[in-house]
Amino acid sequence: MSLSENFIPIHVEDELNVKNYSSDCWINSVAIHEKLFPILDGKKIALIGIISEDSNFEANHIRSHLYSMTKLEYASVFADLGNFMFDHQDGKIQEKLGFTLSELITSGLIPLLIGNSQELTYAQYLAYEYLEKYVNIINVDSRIDLNLDDSGELHEDNYLSKILVKEPPFLFNLCQLAFQSHQTDNRILKLLENYHFDLIRLGKIRDSFDEIEPIVRSGDLLSFDISAIRQADSSGCNFPSPSGLFAEEACRIARIAGMSNNLSSAAIYEYNSQKDKRSQTAQLIAQMIWYFTDGVYHRITEGKFNDSSTFVKYISTDQSNIHEMVFYKSKKSNRWWMEVPVSHKKKNYIGKELFPCSYKDYELSTKGEIPERWWKALKKLS
Repeated sequence: MSLSENFIPIHVEDELNVKNYSSDCWINSVAIHEKLFPILDGKKIALIGIISEDSNFEANHIRSHLYSMTKLEYASVFADLGNFMFDHQDGKIQEKLGFTLSELITSGLIPLLIGNSQELTYAQYLAYEYLEKYVNIINVDSRIDLNLDDSGELHEDNYLSKILVKEPPFLFNLCQLAFQSHQTDNRILKLLENYHFDLIRLGKIRDSFDEIEPIVRSGDLLSFDISAIRQADSSGCNFPSPSGLFAEEACRIARIAGMSNNLSSAAIYEYNSQKDKRSQTAQLIAQMIWYFTDGVYHRITEGKFNDSSTFVKYISTDQSNIHEMVFYKSKKSNRWWMEVPVSHKKKNYIGKELFPCSYKDYELSTKGEIPERWWKALKKLS
């Protein structure tokens, strides 16, 4: 089966409201699967709408606003593959979608999904299992989608539980971003802390937004529940809340993710057009996609870490002079990385590994302190 057979084409004139757009709008440059499947040479992002038997064609509401946006050079790296039919009666549909995503990733494209359920994150994860690649997941959600029974055991009834118990495991790290404490079971937090995962509360993002950049930059897979944004900015979602990310913060996260050379799949979930007053949320998701594309368009190809013409190397030690910490700062992007030793042999992690970090991590090391990010990375590699 060819790749094109997995997707339902879009009838632009009938399905999208694209009348009276200016000549500078995306609609004039995006490669859309309409009559013919788009040529993907030179493309970097592949948009996929997920539909089902009872679907309201949510992705089309977003497309109408996205394609009215400007900067044709961004649209030139963007392809719209159409819609993928998610048949709930098909017990293998997650696997089929995951395999399709793995083919796109292998071809150098970043699949970008729009779906009404975050359960599809499991299909994203399966793509990396097919590729036999360890994956770092960035999960943006006001809630942590795990259920525990009275004894504290996981219920394997949602995507996150399935990923955590999957054998063999290909999950290396999970960053749960923008969760809210009043919606989170403390037992779940303790469970995830035992995995040395990154748990970033909404309040922590507010206190220091720049500190989430290294975590997002380390991600391979972005799963963004639109319900993580406060209801005043985004009402068209399945689980609205009076508190949450601001619209501008959501767009910043999307752009940071897009700029990451590691990130190879992304998705925005839980959009509900029936609750979307004046298409506010559809417009916001379109803006997030625009900023994500902006990030991808401006990706920086870093040089080799041992090349002094592209990186500055810094070395510091803790107060006991036991742990030597090595940091690298890019002369191109001013981004930071830290070198973490591997304590024993582990598949794909032998010797030393480099992890994204921040200037604050380096600054702490110069005071003799060991950054928490360094400790967590060390424990994951042990």
